[in-house]
Amino acid sequence: MKFHLVSLGCPKNLVDSEQVAADLLTRGWEYTEDEERAELIFVNTCGFIKDAKEESLEAIMRLVRLKEQRPQVRICAFGCLIKRYAKEIKEQIPELDHLFDFQGPGALTSFLPILESQLRPKSDLSSLKPSKREKMAGRFFTPPHIGYLKISEGCSNRCTYCAIPGIRGDFRSRPLQAVMADAHRLVETGAREIIVVAQDTTRFGTDLEKHTCLLPDLLEQLGQFPEVRWIRLQYLQPARLSPEFLDQIFHQPKVLPYFDIPFQHASDQILERMNRGVTKARLIELLKHIRWHFRKSVVRPLHHFRRLAAAHSIFVCLRFIQTSPFNPLFNLTNT
Repeated sequence: MKFHLVSLGCPKNLVDSEQVAADLLTRGWEYTEDEERAELIFVNTCGFIKDAKEESLEAIMRLVRLKEQRPQVRICAFGCLIKRYAKEIKEQIPELDHLFDFQGPGALTSFLPILESQLRPKSDLSSLKPSKREKMAGRFFTPPHIGYLKISEGCSNRCTYCAIPGIRGDFRSRPLQAVMADAHRLVETGAREIIVVAQDTTRFGTDLEKHTCLLPDLLEQLGQFPEVRWIRLQYLQPARLSPEFLDQIFHQPKVLPYFDIPFQHASDQILERMNRGVTKARLIELLKHIRWHFRKSVVRPLHHFRRLAAAHSIFVCLRFIQTSPFNPLFNLTNT
């Protein structure tokens, strides 16, 4: 039996898609890149901004049209859009066979056996040894040399413009042992660059028993893989950064001097309204430290322009970009 998966949204969604695919492989399913040949199709949706919602809905409706031609195909949807609008989607798109809230391994066990019985799969992996089943579980949605490593779920920052806490819940660190198990699998499947992702990587471990940041410990352990050449960090929350903390994590040999720090704005008034917990002066302090101590650094700030924002606040942000020593690499979002 063959399955196909459409993965939309951020790198954290990619990790979820890889997990769903791995779970299906261990149950005897075979992945196909051709949705026309699949008996079971999954779509991992994004529901963060308007464009992402529209893209997800377009993907779902395209699959619904496919089902009109092939009524036997089963379509399942999960991800942020489903988490946010499950009731409305279930009512308005009844052609979907199942909606589910993916929160880690085991999410498929509640409904997949029912779909399998409907589809009558001919293949079964129950007789295979665990070692062979693990060997068969590869990756499909990322290049083999790159591995995304998700270290947490949710967010507790409560930025006023962000829907993530309402979709994914409060911040929850994954156990370090589980994270390292995933890292080992990524290395075994060819990863030479590990990209650490979370909604807030700087908070990793602070919600666990010792209430201390485990990011330095994680990076040290990742650096011990001889196959890994580079480690890249994403989504560093500036409110929890300090020059000392930057030195601690970025002076580790394999950690790239790639600073993915969502500044969001450069107006103190707007930053306060956003509930960012940081000031323009603090952002400048961090930026100066990076440029002075990491001469080959790449800084990727993200600036958030609201359509209804005052022209003056947009000018402040643009002026900050023009006068700050950024690389010519940044995102401007207008939502």
